[in-house]
Amino acid sequence: MHSDTILESLTLESLDNNLYQSVKPLWHPLRNRGIYGGALIAQALSAAVKTVPDNLHVHCLQANFVKPYASIHIPNNRGNSSIPIIYSVEATHDGRSFAIRTVRSFQTGKVIVLLTASFHSTEAASVSHNMPSPIALVPAPEAIEAKHPEADAKAIYHEIIKTSEISETETRVNPTISWARDNGLQFLQSLSKEFRSRPIDFRYVSNGQMRSRSLGEPTDYRQYVWFRANGCIPDDRITNSIVLAYASDHDLINTALRAHEKTQESDINVMVSLNHIVYFHQVILQEFD
Repeated sequence: MHSDTILESLTLESLDNNLYQSVKPLWHPLRNRGIYGGALIAQALSAAVKTVPDNLHVHCLQANFVKPYASIHIPNNRGNSSIPIIYSVEATHDGRSFAIRTVRSFQTGKVIVLLTASFHSTEAASVSHNMPSPIALVPAPEAIEAKHPEADAKAIYHEIIKTSEISETETRVNPTISWARDNGLQFLQSLSKEFRSRPIDFRYVSNGQMRSRSLGEPTDYRQYVWFRANGCIPDDRITNSIVLAYASDHDLINTALRAHEKTQESDINVMVSLNHIVYFHQVILQEFD
């Protein structure tokens, strides 16, 4: 998938009333056991959006991953990007200003993701509150150098090799570690190719780039990340909410791992998202050059 086709990859074909099917393969990151969770969430949300009036906007969603990460070597697996996904949308509730949709995502006859999305008409808020934003404490995204695909791939490769030396006594070896260790050149080429075609551009703020410690010094328990969709997307609220849902599943597990001084290539063999919640408090549309 090319970086400028994130929305195209989420295209749905209507099969019947409230029944949709994916048209193109969803993003399957090289080191993942299956389809990227954010892509499944975003496409399920896209199906839900098609069944509600235009004046309603998503304000929260909850997704439960049932079996999205079965190994690609197991027959009749789920979470395989080469197999179309069927989305069945249930109109759980329709009110004057609220609506609820339940979406069941099927692959090979099995539910792989169950998503519930709540929609609400836009109303002027009489009260509002928020946590202090760190935006004034971090550099602008343009000031953070984008990772070079080849350099990023090499850094990950060396981290994997370092980890494999530590974990060489383990009886079970992470498949990524085995691949990098046994065929380093092919691994580097494949990882570089994936980084060049990533649908989302992530810019990570390092500890040294923080301008203040008033919100607490960045620790192993926290990451500050700028992100945006690669390519151009429409500036409407619905599209931006879908793209935000797409990006929301990135780096959550890695942030938790940092607290234990581990990486994705450590001796932890299985890491998956089970329950995923997103609140859309306010979608601010801003156009960047």
